Amino acid sequence: MTSVRLSASSDADIISWTDPSGMIISDISPMVSIPGTYTVTVEAISGCQGFASVEIVEDVTAPTTAGDNGSIDCNNANFVLAVTTDGIIRGWTGSNGFISTDDNPSVDMAGTYKVEVEGANGCIRLMNIEVIEDFMAPTITTATTNSVACQSAGTQLMVTTDESNVVWTGPNGFSSSEMDPMVFESGSYTVIVTGQNGCYTTEDIDISFTELEIEIGEVIGSCEGLANGMLVL
Repeated sequence: MTSVRLSASSDADIISWTDPSGMIISDISPMVSIPGTYTVTVEAISGCQGFASVEIVEDVTAPTTAGDNGSIDCNNANFVLAVTTDGIIRGWTGSNGFISTDDNPSVDMAGTYKVEVEGANGCIRLMNIEVIEDFMAPTITTATTNSVACQSAGTQLMVTTDESNVVWTGPNGFSSSEMDPMVFESGSYTVIVTGQNGCYTTEDIDISFTELEIEIGEVIGSCEGLANGMLVL
């Protein structure tokens, strides 16, 4: 507790003070640091004594503070440090030498950030805010039912992932948000899978359809009006 000086004014002489335990303090203006009732004794020339008391109240209550931990990710590269308090924010310190006198500074690195808050009584409270980072991209696996197939039959692109935000792009403006779309054109197809944290993974898959070629070798005519011709391939 911070010490306080007791003083009294009187047209009589101050003889002494008595502390809360009853101990006499001979100093007429003592410094005290123990809460409680102090009594001053004064004495007039006539020998009459007077008494007065003063109550010293201890106030060492630190200010109240409340705040939430936070995170940074691909959606939000910054986090604003904030606390609610009945005191005055004196400043923030944190990881990698971070220092700020702003009430609500913005940070872009994970770590522990400490705020110092001072109450009206001069008492200090320290509070930590934890900021974590999540820049993990989704894990995906791609496949196709048949990378070399007849074009008319098409093939199905497939992706395995725990995420639901999937977009496929491909030749001639192809685009699909289906997890496993059917495609009917050769070319390179790209899947983009985005996680809830905004981070994404891309992967390419090449599709090559087989074209069925027919070569005409010989045409043998028929007699007029008879269905006895022959086509040799």
